[in-house]
Amino acid sequence: DIMTRFGELTGRKYAPFVYHGHPEAERVIIHMGCNTHVTEGVVKGLAARGEKVGMVRVHLFRPFSAEMLVECIPKTVTDICVLDRSKEIGAGGEPLYLDVLAALHSTGRLAGMRSVVGGRAGLCGAELYPSSVQACLTNLAQEKPRNKFIVGINDDVYNTSLALEGPVPFSILHEDTSEALLFGLGADGTVGAARNAISIISDTTPLHTQAFFEFDGKKSGGITQSYLRFGPEPIRAQYAIEEAGYVACHATSYINRYAHRLLRRAKKGAVFVVNAKWSSIEEAAAHMPGSLKKVIAEKEIKLHVVDAYAMAQSVGLGQIINTIMLMFFFKHAVGALVPFETVTQQMKDLSAKLYSKRGEKVVQANVNAIDAACAVVEKCEMTYPAAEWAQCVPEAPMRIEGAPDVFNDVFVPAILMEGDSIPVSKCMQFIRGTFPAGMSKYEKLKAGVKVPQWNSAGCVQCNSCSVVCPHGSIRPFLVKKDETPADSLPADFGMIPFKGKLPSSLAEDKTNVMFRVQVSPDDCRGCGVCVTSCIGKNALEMVEADAASRQVELWDTALSLPKKAEHFKEGSSIKDIQFREPYFEFPGSCPGCPSSSYVRLLTQLYGERMLLASAVGCILVYGHFNYLRPYSTDDKGRGPAVACSLFEDNAEFGWGIAVGSDAKREQLQTFVKASLASEDHGASPAMADALTTWLAASDAEESRKTADAVQSHVAIHTWPERKAVTLDVYVCNFNDDNSSKAEAVFSSLVSAFAPGTQQVNRVMRGEEGKKENALLQTVGTAEHYSADSDVVFEYIGEHAGYGFTTTQQLARVQSPYQLCEVFETQQFGKVFRLDGRLMTSEREEFFYHECMNHPAALCHPEPKSVLIVGGGDGGSAEELLKHPSIERIVMAELDEVVLDVSREHFEAVHHGSLDDPRVEVIIGDGFEYVKNTEERFDFIILDLTDPDTPAFALYSQEFFAMCRDILTHNGIMSMHLGSPVFEPEVVRKNADAMREVFTHVCPMSLYIPLYGSLWCLCTGSMTLNPGAMSASTVEQKIAERGIDRLNWYNPKSHEALFALPTFVARCTDPRDKVEEKPAVSALTPDQMAVYQAKVAEYSASLLKEMTQ
Repeated sequence: DIMTRFGELTGRKYAPFVYHGHPEAERVIIHMGCNTHVTEGVVKGLAARGEKVGMVRVHLFRPFSAEMLVECIPKTVTDICVLDRSKEIGAGGEPLYLDVLAALHSTGRLAGMRSVVGGRAGLCGAELYPSSVQACLTNLAQEKPRNKFIVGINDDVYNTSLALEGPVPFSILHEDTSEALLFGLGADGTVGAARNAISIISDTTPLHTQAFFEFDGKKSGGITQSYLRFGPEPIRAQYAIEEAGYVACHATSYINRYAHRLLRRAKKGAVFVVNAKWSSIEEAAAHMPGSLKKVIAEKEIKLHVVDAYAMAQSVGLGQIINTIMLMFFFKHAVGALVPFETVTQQMKDLSAKLYSKRGEKVVQANVNAIDAACAVVEKCEMTYPAAEWAQCVPEAPMRIEGAPDVFNDVFVPAILMEGDSIPVSKCMQFIRGTFPAGMSKYEKLKAGVKVPQWNSAGCVQCNSCSVVCPHGSIRPFLVKKDETPADSLPADFGMIPFKGKLPSSLAEDKTNVMFRVQVSPDDCRGCGVCVTSCIGKNALEMVEADAASRQVELWDTALSLPKKAEHFKEGSSIKDIQFREPYFEFPGSCPGCPSSSYVRLLTQLYGERMLLASAVGCILVYGHFNYLRPYSTDDKGRGPAVACSLFEDNAEFGWGIAVGSDAKREQLQTFVKASLASEDHGASPAMADALTTWLAASDAEESRKTADAVQSHVAIHTWPERKAVTLDVYVCNFNDDNSSKAEAVFSSLVSAFAPGTQQVNRVMRGEEGKKENALLQTVGTAEHYSADSDVVFEYIGEHAGYGFTTTQQLARVQSPYQLCEVFETQQFGKVFRLDGRLMTSEREEFFYHECMNHPAALCHPEPKSVLIVGGGDGGSAEELLKHPSIERIVMAELDEVVLDVSREHFEAVHHGSLDDPRVEVIIGDGFEYVKNTEERFDFIILDLTDPDTPAFALYSQEFFAMCRDILTHNGIMSMHLGSPVFEPEVVRKNADAMREVFTHVCPMSLYIPLYGSLWCLCTGSMTLNPGAMSASTVEQKIAERGIDRLNWYNPKSHEALFALPTFVARCTDPRDKVEEKPAVSALTPDQMAVYQAKVAEYSASLLKEMTQ
């Protein structure tokens, strides 16, 4: 009664069982779930053609009403097929099938049935297509219908699969329904763009819409497929598109990789849009495989080619092409339904809404991309020789030369999105749940649009590129001349003499060893982290992947060289470790992912004897991506043994592996001891000596080292010796007490290991390219510690601080003083870096520059003359020129290259202030200028790089005093002190020096996203105190001076600047005001005994609960 009332109110009628089809049906399918909509469409279509077929949809499975089911089945039915989406091993049938049999028997209807069969459909996500439903109905029409069959899976072991007859002779969709299929590259924005597109269609037209998406298991860089449908009636087709009128390929590499699949589901006359830099049909034909050209010609496909990457880069979007490609979709797939001009404006409005938080420049870049796409959307069609292309011969099925049979027979079809075609017999080898290691090296994803290329002339052989590479696709190699003569290598396999210290086991004569860095373009993701970390002069540059095709063969040459790993044992430097073979390569992690580079480093250190109980999260996704496991083995079969639990119980899971391995070791020891004690053990003297030696060392460190993924807090103090690694991916947002989510985890570890039998170490990714040796030292310390230890790798997340990736390098200039680099990034726009230090960026420079300048400038009654020491990016000058009283600014900048780079790339920072007539730029040493000038200034800004750079002399008490002496009576100075998080001692030193010189010293603190940390600024004056200004005073002065365009600084935030967190105050307050924190006293022996007793009692109670 309730559901009847519901139907009256909503128009949607539900019942426990609902029948659809011919009123006098003879053959009926019974099943439940989303796939029933497909069955409904097929039976209605066949019934309309006179076939007596129907279906029963089950809405209420439990409790199961036999009477309601039988009442729903027409009296004319003689054959029933029950479809289950489950497999009950050992049962007489699946659950719904058995219930239907029981219902028919209990109501007396079973005797009147010719056949009642059961089958399985939709197992393991297999699609139920209309052709599969037709096959089930055809089976029922046979004289002896097959029972216990399966559809959607190629079962060649038990031969239970039903044969498909081809597509049904009609569509279950409305004839005016449009379908589109978009192939994208993981993280390129295609899926998000497709969602936006279908939303616009739904919101602006009366059409019904449907969108669903397919992904592979990679974090990024894998294939995505977006299926879009829109039409005049509700769409209930719960299966992949079969006749798309619009197909788009957003990744050029897919043209060859998925040639067989791209247009398989395209209907005749469909539009095919390809993102590629082909300028002519001849160039397109040269890159397209024959199979694709043949399909294009046979289906009369309309081919459009657009270089979306070039267009995106021209408007400042880097490699984000989703907006551009979406305009082609709207023009060619939706143009007949919605005016293109209307959609264009809606896209611009949507861009403003989606990207407003990322700044006006990002919004405008997307608007420009829309305009650029609109300008060419009707000009990209290419005319091809249809008759010639129709004669093309399809290529042989893809097989990877040198790969094992399991890869070519099973993994290749899966990679090519043909998993449904893999026969069951090929998968029987995985019945125990184990997969072969090292399969990722055969995949060759080719996801990088640009890849690094090595220039030997600028290389300093630091190997930092290999250290930071998340995917192991760039590596150093050593070649001994007497072992591998140069004439046996390709002529373009360039090498340079090795620099540095070699192990004595490798070569006594260093001149006999040559060095080379080799890139694998097919495995590179194009993140550019290696280029960013490189300290050589143009030693690496990003080039188009097509231009690096020769490097593929050179990579194979490099891998064939004699291995040198055995010469670089533990204890080597981070540079030397890179010559060791990684046991973790080409994972499915994101481009630039720091955590996968840590895992790779651990395998280089300990991979040949590592046991890994892998936890969930990112490492599960990129480390256990289905069949392509990145963990590999060497030529002796040694490598990490890796397992992962399906449950959130990795602590217990890893503990079990550890205890189990110890038990096996003890059993082996017992067996060896008993065998040797036996007089007739049969071992040769040499074997007996070897076994005796092994027994003596079997408990030693070298024989027992393992590396488990995580430790159980419950049993920390009762575990056998273990090493654990935690990959902490928390965003590092430090709050007032200098802690973050990551900090809390670290603190809990310290507390857990408090008794002293454990050691906890931490490596923070604080400075790019500067922590590798510290990392190696910390990991080495943990490895050699005699008890338990834990290493926490903490790095900044995807959208915070540093941890971002570059989309391209815009400038790299070595000045006489420092290396100046400009990178394009998604998070911050253009980023300026000096000697590896991040200086400023387009999108968040106001955090630093507004707070550096306005508090002090507003405190001065009428600042007219200003000296800026440094500040070559022009950000400080731009903020100061907002004050109408400013008449003259002198900028003493040491490095003219900084000014040139700023003028060219950072107009968004300086807004033309560097060329303002009130600004005088003096190229030279700021120290000497201050020392020798006779001019006096109202305001001095020390806008400097860090103290351990060429600016070191400008952080001295001597220089602060010199600055004080050239200030006017009410003069004031402003500077930055550094990070109280990463360098509290530097902040303390600078603050103390300021207090020795000025009467009023006012520290400030704020979070600066680019620096990934809380940051300290400071003012110094003999008369002025900005910290004493109230919010109302600041508001009044801002209004009087007509200052606008402020993004961070306002009256309330002014007061907040000077409200220092406690730990910052400890770094900056006068020492006589700082209360020393009481030292933590050590536990007495009695306290320790009580503590250990409580721990043992607690652990025992928990273990008891677990066993119960």
